[in-house]
Amino acid sequence: MPGVATELTETGTKMNANIELRHLRYFMAVAEELNLTRAAERLHTVQPSLGHQIRQLEEFIGVRLFHRDGRRLALTEAGRTLLIDSRKMLQEFDIMLERVRCAGQTEADELNVGFYHGAEWRIFPQLLPFIRSQCPRLELRLRNMNPAEQVEALRNRTIDVGLLRGPLSEPEITTELILSDKIHAIIQARHPLAKLKRVSLQQLADLPFVTISRGVAPVYERMMVSLAAEAGVQFRTVLETDNILTSLITVGAVGGVTLAPAYVGQILPKTVVARQLAIVPTPTTDLLVAYHSGTTKPLLTLFLAQVHDCFREEQKQRK
Repeated sequence: MPGVATELTETGTKMNANIELRHLRYFMAVAEELNLTRAAERLHTVQPSLGHQIRQLEEFIGVRLFHRDGRRLALTEAGRTLLIDSRKMLQEFDIMLERVRCAGQTEADELNVGFYHGAEWRIFPQLLPFIRSQCPRLELRLRNMNPAEQVEALRNRTIDVGLLRGPLSEPEITTELILSDKIHAIIQARHPLAKLKRVSLQQLADLPFVTISRGVAPVYERMMVSLAAEAGVQFRTVLETDNILTSLITVGAVGGVTLAPAYVGQILPKTVVARQLAIVPTPTTDLLVAYHSGTTKPLLTLFLAQVHDCFREEQKQRK
């Protein structure tokens, strides 16, 4: 937080030896609840003490953080700024503590991770070595699951986090965007269209279309329908598979076409090629990390931080 020096003393982490981290946690509770009674209950403290902590914080900073109208509270512009910065600061502090704790553990901590078929090619080569180097005692238990299975497992808390394609809208599940992949056409290598650098959906419409089952990949199915509708075409679906690798092999066998994220270029069999779509802007598909909204497991916070750190450059390029 600009202008506020931090130091570690015997009594804890303090700012200028006057304001402690608990002042920020108290402020965040009041800022999010906008009600002293509810904030005090949330913090398991009493309202007078909470009000005193907020006044101390305002006096130290020298600005009002709340507009007060009787019992009604509203954040000032300074309060809104502090809330944003406090969230970042406390999250980074919690991640730091978890990294230190993880490094000092004599036994491995485990995190159950569900992933869609294909994540092992797209993200594991980067993510797993990165996590092993940063958190050597964090043990990941990986489970190959389709999106529907992941959502159910997240609801039941049988997995801690999922890696799947978005968008996803579920009331109990929070998602964060990791990265986006361009969509490419996958065509039989011997087909005349394979000689082109870009192909249109109109050119692909007459080819046998290989799709992934709606039950396995509902997001993929909705994307195909949307792209076809926008182009004014209808794909001639002849085969359904339950994973991307089977789709790639099938396209090569039947002389058809499928649409897939660009990363599959790393695993294409020799019977097929990937070609860019002649669509502006190029359609993309999102990779999400998902977790139950009520999860408070510290290791999850650490895992999420490692995921974003690992793909930071790709995230910057996407923006």
